Amino acid sequence: MYGGGAMEFLDKFVTTIRFLIEGVGVTVSVTLVALTVGFVLGVLMAILRVYGSRPLRSLAATYSVVVRAVPVVVTIFLLYFVIASIVDLSPFLAGSLALGFASGAYQSEIFRGALQSVAPGQMTAARAI
Repeated sequence: MYGGGAMEFLDKFVTTIRFLIEGVGVTVSVTLVALTVGFVLGVLMAILRVYGSRPLRSLAATYSVVVRAVPVVVTIFLLYFVIASIVDLSPFLAGSLALGFASGAYQSEIFRGALQSVAPGQMTAARAI
C-alpha cells in the first residue's frame, strides 16, 4: 500500500540529523568565539573601570551601559549589514563578534563587582606577595 514509506522517512530523518549535527557544530563554534571575545573585553573593561584614569573609566562605563542597553539582535544586524559591508566580515565572524561584544559588557560588570569586593587590606597583602 505505502511501498517506500519507511525508507523515505528514514532517508529524510538521516538528512535532518546531518543538518542538526552541522548546526550544533556551528553553534558551538560561535559560542566559543563569542565567549573568548567577551572574556577578553570583560576583563579589560573591568580593569579600566576599577583602576583606569577618569577618561578610561568613563569609556569603559559607557561601553558597558550602551552595549547592555542595545538588544543583541540589533548589534548583530549593525555588524552584519553595516560594518560587514565596509569591512570584509563573514556572517560567522559578524555574529560571533556581536555576541562577544554583548557578552563582554555583561562580563565586565561581573568582573568589576568581583574586583571591588576584595577588601583593601587583602589587595595590599596580595600585592606584597
